[in-house]
Amino acid sequence: MKWYGDRVKRKMERAARIGINRTMGEAVAHGKANHEWNNRTGTAERSMRIQEPAQTVGGKTSGTWGSVGVVYFIWLERGSSLMKGFGTLRKAAAATYRNLSSNIRRAYTA
Repeated sequence: MKWYGDRVKRKMERAARIGINRTMGEAVAHGKANHEWNNRTGTAERSMRIQEPAQTVGGKTSGTWGSVGVVYFIWLERGSSLMKGFGTLRKAAAATYRNLSSNIRRAYTA
């Protein structure tokens, strides 16, 4: 009997990285296209990006996306006592995370 477990594992990890990166990219694009705040300079919009591409460490594959380097983005997202939050990142995640399994499946079968 030939064992292909290691090859299948490598292929699955690669597909997971590709699928996660694709899903994070979709979330970033959704956030940039669907925010509810009044865009004046584009700074908050440009801050939305993949912070850390997906990687596999210790059997866990993950990546990070969100707003980078814009201190006030937390108030746009969560709000404060003076203003309501818009939940742009949360809404982008809700709209795109459902695509994760199909993005991984597509990468695995490609």
